[in-house]
Amino acid sequence: MKVLGINGSSRKDGNTALIMKIVFEELEKEGIETEMVQFSRKLNHVKVALPVKEKKK
Repeated sequence: MKVLGINGSSRKDGNTALIMKIVFEELEKEGIETEMVQFSRKLNHVKVALPVKEKKK
């Protein structure tokens, strides 16, 4: 069996990559082949404008 992990997080070594690495280590212990594809800085991320909360008077 083979597992492909696709990480689209903007932080290459962020929490998502760390979790994927931990999971992949466990899969490899079971003899499962793994590969991670990193798309950080290769994708145009959408920036969303969130509404600003008004200050209470």
